[in-house]
Amino acid sequence: MKIAVSACLLGEACRYDGRSKPCARVQELVALGHELVPICPEVAGGLPTPRTPCEIVQAPWIGSVEAPAADDGTPSFLASEPHRESNGRSGETEHGRSDSASRDSKARAANEPSWTILDASGADRTAAYARGAQAELARAKEAGCELAILKAKSPSCGSREVYDGTFSGTLVPGWGIAAATFRDAGITVIDETADFSRLANG
Repeated sequence: MKIAVSACLLGEACRYDGRSKPCARVQELVALGHELVPICPEVAGGLPTPRTPCEIVQAPWIGSVEAPAADDGTPSFLASEPHRESNGRSGETEHGRSDSASRDSKARAANEPSWTILDASGADRTAAYARGAQAELARAKEAGCELAILKAKSPSCGSREVYDGTFSGTLVPGWGIAAATFRDAGITVIDETADFSRLANG
């Protein structure tokens, strides 16, 4: 399987602090026959390394009564669509929209008006994050990636849990902008702490 992986997990020094975050269990997937495609949305979006840390202060799920994640937090590695409640009518969501319309709406989730990402100095870095998310999604799709293993808690790559935008180390349920973009494009997203047992057969 071809898997998009946050480059920092593969030992590339591209994190905000200029360091890497190598993860042996991710790297060991190569020995199981998987092809790992390194990505870094922040670098792809034009941000330097090192850089001032950033957090999400506004996102589509902030202020919503609905859970920010599109599933229950235990996705199938082979799932291609986020979970949607059905109203019993083929091709429609619970709100009566077609599946196509729902996907189009979700595809707009990473657009700048829906997201605001600031660095610790207050500078708006949303455009760079959105640009990088789209660039790395295009690269992952071109490579044929079915799965993405992205760095936990990152404002780009976090899945199901991210920092709350106060730079206080507080975590809240949510998705990074690149992780959400990949997920909504049909690529299953997990982080480096996930159960890899289903990947054991290559």
